[in-house]
Amino acid sequence: MMIRCLVINPKKRLSFADITKENKWDEIRLESTTQGNNDGSATLWTTLGDPPSVPWKDFVKAFASFLEVPNATHPELGDKIEWRCIYALLEVEPEDDLVLKENYFRFLSFFSPVRTGFKEGTQWLSEIRLLLSQKWFHGPIDKTAALNRISAQETKRSIKNMAQHGGGFIVRFSNVEKAFTMTFKKPKEKKCANIRLDPTRDYHDIPSLISYVENFIKRMKIDATSYERMYKSIFDKHNKNVGGTPRNSGRYCANVTSPKENK
Repeated sequence: MMIRCLVINPKKRLSFADITKENKWDEIRLESTTQGNNDGSATLWTTLGDPPSVPWKDFVKAFASFLEVPNATHPELGDKIEWRCIYALLEVEPEDDLVLKENYFRFLSFFSPVRTGFKEGTQWLSEIRLLLSQKWFHGPIDKTAALNRISAQETKRSIKNMAQHGGGFIVRFSNVEKAFTMTFKKPKEKKCANIRLDPTRDYHDIPSLISYVENFIKRMKIDATSYERMYKSIFDKHNKNVGGTPRNSGRYCANVTSPKENK
């Protein structure tokens, strides 16, 4: 895109009108998401016709095929909690059961590279499940919501005398793509600190991210914050009725709410 804007011949150069077209911004998003990542996950959306949204049952069939694993309606993997996690991360609304294009690309920005092949694809899904099961992982919330949850849990534990160390700690999606943010508050302090994790320095995959966070918590001697954690309901439902029976559409109602803003 940038190269085409700098072409010497003005007749071949992209105009401002061309750049502001909606599909050009989609190209920019695609380029940003796929930069340094050749796993093919970004171009998957094109194979679906490049629509603004896709029904969950169609998306999960195509995505599972790409991963080379059984999809959410397959009897061998249909009751797996991993697909409930993907459903939640894509912020699918149960009312319409649609996967939005922008949500898919945002998901890729955090969880690329996507690994394929039955063994690797299954492992990649399992690692996502592992992250969402962590009591300190809260997903798409902003720093204000993070502080409120840390303070609420600290107060609650203080009243019940349950705090191990005090303070609080949350990991959430950063407003910067391909990064996570740690929000934490030391015991007896009123303000929170925010540290953006660098995927080129602090971690390189989900297991190393979890290891980094756990070591940080131990070193800082603060309590992980699980208050109002949005993904908790997925695992509560799974524990009560392991897997459950997916609907014929392959729908999963994860009962989570995902705030759009993240500052």
